[in-house]
Amino acid sequence: MSWFSTLMGRIRGRLSPEPLDPFWYDMAAPITSSGVSVTGQSALTYSAVFAATRLLSNGIGTLPLNLHKRRPGGGSDIQHDDPRHWLVHTKPNDEMPSMLWRCTMAQQQINGGNAYAEIQRNGNRATGLWPVHPSRVEVKRNESGMIFYLIKNEGKPSTRVAAADMLHIPSSMTDDGICGKGILANARESIGYGLATEQHGASIFGDGAIPKAVITGLPKGLMADESHRKQFRKEWREVYGGANGEKIALMGEGAKLEAIGFNAEESQLLEMRQFNIEEIARWYNVPPHKLQHLLRATFSNIEHLGIEFVQDSLVPWLKLWEEKLDAALLSEAERATHYFKFNVTALLRGDSAARAAFYQSLINIGVMSPNEARALEDLNPYDGGDQYLIQGAMIPIDDAGTEEPEPEPEEPPENGGNLAQIGEEIDELRAENRLLAGRIRDMSANFEDSLADISAQSDVATLEKRLDLADEQAQTAAWQGFEAALSGIVRRHAAHARRAMSSSSFIDWIDGYSTKYRDNCESALSGPASALAACGIPIDAADIVAEHFARAKVDLLEASGVPRDRFEIEVEARLVDWEQTGAAELAEYAFRER
Repeated sequence: MSWFSTLMGRIRGRLSPEPLDPFWYDMAAPITSSGVSVTGQSALTYSAVFAATRLLSNGIGTLPLNLHKRRPGGGSDIQHDDPRHWLVHTKPNDEMPSMLWRCTMAQQQINGGNAYAEIQRNGNRATGLWPVHPSRVEVKRNESGMIFYLIKNEGKPSTRVAAADMLHIPSSMTDDGICGKGILANARESIGYGLATEQHGASIFGDGAIPKAVITGLPKGLMADESHRKQFRKEWREVYGGANGEKIALMGEGAKLEAIGFNAEESQLLEMRQFNIEEIARWYNVPPHKLQHLLRATFSNIEHLGIEFVQDSLVPWLKLWEEKLDAALLSEAERATHYFKFNVTALLRGDSAARAAFYQSLINIGVMSPNEARALEDLNPYDGGDQYLIQGAMIPIDDAGTEEPEPEPEEPPENGGNLAQIGEEIDELRAENRLLAGRIRDMSANFEDSLADISAQSDVATLEKRLDLADEQAQTAAWQGFEAALSGIVRRHAAHARRAMSSSSFIDWIDGYSTKYRDNCESALSGPASALAACGIPIDAADIVAEHFARAKVDLLEASGVPRDRFEIEVEARLVDWEQTGAAELAEYAFRER
């Protein structure tokens, strides 16, 4: 059958296709060597192609896709409040959820080579992503060589869209770096062979394709006349067909009934079908077991095959999406700090035992906090679960490497005491965190240098000047350590308050927090306070902690008095103010009350 005859047959079968009917997109597909026309729609009737397309497009559609912002010191945070995060993660337009939008785009990208979505904007802000079928899009260049897109409209002039307003995601196979090559166009012969195999097998097993038995040796006169043959078949079915099949057949002299058997294995139908699945898996670069072809998969390697699928099959498609989203939705300046990223962690976790070992190893070396592991398992965080730990004594990572604290002196030396004694006592103080310990060690080193210089001096005036300088350095370092400890207390309190906002008993939590954590806060301030005392600046750690809790209680109670729809906003504003100025205000209070 010629291509024209095939086309006319399709037109006669569909007299009035809709403007966006796939008929108009597939009509120019050539006939393959197997005699089958492979189009975007007919290819999806082949189970292996449908399964491979669904596998990859569902992977792109279901994985979390987030907008991240890099932290100055490393790491990143998801930008939940950015409208662009909402577009790609939740709802790209008014008609489609994110999964359906991404699956639609991915199917077009994989099979057709290109996926297009027009970016709806309000000013410079992206407010919608509307998919456009690739058959309606034509990529052009203007006189200056700039790319633009022409979108064909049924019965209307084409729409011209600037490159900045079009999200264009090609496949990785491309001749010009702009438009990609789809799998269907290149795998047409393989898919046609598979469809032809399916049709051949269906015709064999179809009604009347192969008779179950044949009667030979009938008289020639009976077989010569067509009317006699029809009458014989009719009478045979009436007597021996259907429910009468168990009756004993009576035939004339010389007639012989022979059964015809059919062996699918001998005809190699099964081998052809299995080979076709492997061929499609090669084209789509997916493991055959993902297409339910389990001949070479075992329970011992199936998990590793799944991980290879993510790394080798899925990640290249995801990377194309990430880079194109960055280019289309982020400004040039924002790309230095922001980026889109799929979270594939869930697909790489393995079974329960493997996940448990994975989390345990990362928690034990301080790479992951318990709450981060709980988040990956969709479990709620708990108080104290944000702390990073290391294996062994499971102490906070900030305390790693610090020496066991010595008993603190009963009475700190007075201002102007012996400089060597001050340096020795400061070296023995317990640091709350690594930064504070480093500062104190630096301060001790400065004291020792000063003492060495002092021992070499005989001039009294120079000696007094050196002593004053060393004393000033000690006070500065101790005061900085004290402020760092205050800042840690305030930040932890704010973090706990954020988690408690969703609780219906937030008011009770306010008082309960001060009762539960007062001793911890006083302990955190005791080391820095002793360092200040050793430098002649006495500080009451318990008084400072009490002042902080009193201020915090007033702030949170005032914020709780607003209407419910304003509650979280008001509380968050107070917590941000704490983090920015709370420690400095407490330090000023401590200096004033000393």
